[in-house]
Amino acid sequence: MRNYADRLANFLDWCELRSLDPMTVDYKRDLIGRYQKEMLTGIWSRDNRPLSERTINVRVETAADYLSWMADKALRVPFSIPKITRPIVINNPKNSRGHLPKEIGAREGRLRETERHLTFPEDEEIVAWLKRLYAKEGSGSTVGLIAELVLETGIRREEAACWRMDTLHRDPTKWRIVNPKSVTDDQAVVVTLRYGTKGKEYGRDHGDKIGPSGEILVPYPMACQSALKIFH
Repeated sequence: MRNYADRLANFLDWCELRSLDPMTVDYKRDLIGRYQKEMLTGIWSRDNRPLSERTINVRVETAADYLSWMADKALRVPFSIPKITRPIVINNPKNSRGHLPKEIGAREGRLRETERHLTFPEDEEIVAWLKRLYAKEGSGSTVGLIAELVLETGIRREEAACWRMDTLHRDPTKWRIVNPKSVTDDQAVVVTLRYGTKGKEYGRDHGDKIGPSGEILVPYPMACQSALKIFH
């Protein structure tokens, strides 16, 4: 709701600075021809840089929704949003061609948004991030260790938050190591999780969800570091 209010305030501020009355603003002439264009070129942005297509689209749609509402309530002259049809391709594994063309209705003037691809940070960036976590005064050693645990094992945030003193046995001689013949740095310790795990809930213990038990492999050096942190 706050984001919606911020977008609406942005549009009303623009109207005020451009001496435009929201009661007479036109879709093509003003919303697309000026408001959208100024955001696209960077004229109407905080740092004078072009905004992303997605940001512009949601701002224009918020303004259009508001003006349509005003028109419906007879607070302004009629307001219309032109529509066009655009072809899209839908993946369909049951179709011999693997996809089906389809036409959908879209707001005229809507910008095509660039698809974003998920990328992973470089190793150097991860190392620098961990150093910043460990450097935090007071909680650094705990926060850094939790972050490394998530990175190394892939456990979920809730599972990490529910890690207990007895999750990892305090006596290393009782750890179950899957590859005991490997060098120490390459060994992995089997750890069983049951608190905060994903799936059916079997009750609560000290406020933590009791879920299905599952095993993870923790690198031996990290297990030692964790034990040292918890038991000393």
